[in-house]
Amino acid sequence: MNETNSEPDENTVAVYGAAGDWGSSIALHYEEQGRRVLRVDPKLGDDNVDQVEAAKKASKLVFAVFPQQFNETITAIRSVLTDKHRIIETTSVKQDVIPTLTSLDEEGISCAATHPMIASKMTTVRGQVALLMSCGKNSEAALAEARKLYGDMEMIMREDIPLESHDITNAPQQGMVHLANIAHLAMLAELSRKGLDVNIMRSVATGNYRL
Repeated sequence: MNETNSEPDENTVAVYGAAGDWGSSIALHYEEQGRRVLRVDPKLGDDNVDQVEAAKKASKLVFAVFPQQFNETITAIRSVLTDKHRIIETTSVKQDVIPTLTSLDEEGISCAATHPMIASKMTTVRGQVALLMSCGKNSEAALAEARKLYGDMEMIMREDIPLESHDITNAPQQGMVHLANIAHLAMLAELSRKGLDVNIMRSVATGNYRL
């Protein structure tokens, strides 16, 4: 952890992955709340803020990226992180980021692991569930920031799932369902290439298909 005289600004938020669905939604939310937002995402082109400079300037760092990107970015900005930072990550799979989050916590950097259980482009996220998880003894400051973020979005927050249990708890309702859907779509795509007419398939399907 780097000890510097220049402290990150309390009113500035850096959103990593700001060009993505959740990243762009979170960035817009913070701007509507009157926060200065630094958008970090190579997809933004000239509007992309350097990841290290963003970490130097912002007290709150929100990561709407995949696990590998989270780990790689933390490695890149680690030298400028201080105990004034609060880190909120939103990956849907936690096993690969737990060692990084644990290591940050041991250095005194407050982190909150979160998982908003809905696609950000829904008309509204109001009333949907957001999981919040502690990453260690220093998590409370980041968790307070996460509660405010999702609370202002009017989401329902659940904090009763330990970080280590996140993946296995969500696998039956997330991983397997997604896997089955992908398998079905892949099968239909392959059959369509071989001449399947989906409308004809529907016409000969059982009554349950229409339900």
